[in-house]
Amino acid sequence: MLIMADMACSDTLARFYFNLFTRIFSATSVVCNLLVLVACQHQQKIMKIYGRMMSLAAGCNVFCSLIVIVVGMKTVPHGDLFFYFTDSPFLLYSSQLTQQLFVHVTFATFYVHAGLPAIQFFIRYKIIKDAHAGLSVLYTSFLGLVLFSCTYSFSYAIDFQKPSETWRQLLFSSVEGCNLDNVLPTYSVINKTSISSRIHKFLAVGVLCGSSVVVIYYGVLTWFHFKQRLGNTTYHATKFNRDLNLVLTFQAILPFTFIVLPNSLFLANLVPRHMASTVGLVANFGSTLSPLMDALIVLFIIPAFRKNVLKPLHGTTRSSSNTLFLTQ
Repeated sequence: MLIMADMACSDTLARFYFNLFTRIFSATSVVCNLLVLVACQHQQKIMKIYGRMMSLAAGCNVFCSLIVIVVGMKTVPHGDLFFYFTDSPFLLYSSQLTQQLFVHVTFATFYVHAGLPAIQFFIRYKIIKDAHAGLSVLYTSFLGLVLFSCTYSFSYAIDFQKPSETWRQLLFSSVEGCNLDNVLPTYSVINKTSISSRIHKFLAVGVLCGSSVVVIYYGVLTWFHFKQRLGNTTYHATKFNRDLNLVLTFQAILPFTFIVLPNSLFLANLVPRHMASTVGLVANFGSTLSPLMDALIVLFIIPAFRKNVLKPLHGTTRSSSNTLFLTQ
């Protein structure tokens, strides 16, 4: 969402490899998260609500990765302006209205991805506290997050400004491979000093930081309740709960590191100019890799999940440790 490697019409190797690796990682993310979805469906009777939680996360990751492939939104900051490109064959020369529609959708995926860990920790806390959180609570919370993210993201429509010849010269005049006499890639502009943009920045920082606060709050409460129940649970149940806590923690760290933290710093104007490119590049690659790493955490890193989630993919039947997932 921050800094692009090169201008969309340039023919440099940097842009070629940037787009190539971005789409390779995104395609790999789609495959891995689909494996998580299939495994969770096979193990649904055993994993119960946790299977639904991981399925929702995997489904969101698939959608995020597809958006990266199909839209390829890149942002070029310049002073008080943000220039948005859709660097994909489908939208590179699209109409501005079409481009802005997909920019809104990309914004929405970022907010859903950043807010999902808060829902996971909230549901996890209700379960471990014996509050018997049902699927209705999970689905209602997720639907609320999606509706809020879409509504808020599409409200950015009032921030977009009409492109001018001055901005066109600023963007393309000194870029090798960009001929001002030819048709140039479509771009959209937001002036971050406008009143509406200032309001959006303030709200965005609040939403992103608020999500992290919710994760920390329910994470701490869950840990205390988990410690209190250690003496009343079996070894397998204790091990599963520890592994589940690790999964949720790792999955929360990813969006915080690559979405919440860098974007909050940029929106709050706390990134030094000499570090803007580095922070932006890390955030750009990180937001692309985050869905893939999320799936790999579930599939390979945590022993209990690797053993129980991958079992159906090998065509075998789980029969000996179902108690691992009976964690009300």
